[in-house]
Amino acid sequence: MGYRIAYSVSGKVLMATISGSCPTPAFLAREISRQARENSASYLLVDVRGLQDRAGRLREVLADRSIPGRIAVVDSPANERLYLFAELDARARGCILQRFDDPESALKWLWGK
Repeated sequence: MGYRIAYSVSGKVLMATISGSCPTPAFLAREISRQARENSASYLLVDVRGLQDRAGRLREVLADRSIPGRIAVVDSPANERLYLFAELDARARGCILQRFDDPESALKWLWGK
């Protein structure tokens, strides 16, 4: 099927909405990290609700040394249990990651509201 990443920027927040299927999580991570660098993003919002095969994806994104210090992930509440380890892994790498049900809540958190 393939995948698609739609990007938008709001202030210092890079928003990446991923849909479809991608068998190479490292490629997704490199693409998102490159966009974050090119846009001088301080924060990252990743919407993975449309990603069909997300197992192991967050670890790949966090592996990139140039990721922003705060990452908000929008995902279904049914997947909340997957984020415990991602949040701990993020903390060990010097950034903060949190899962949200909707983009509006995620943006409020990123902007500190």
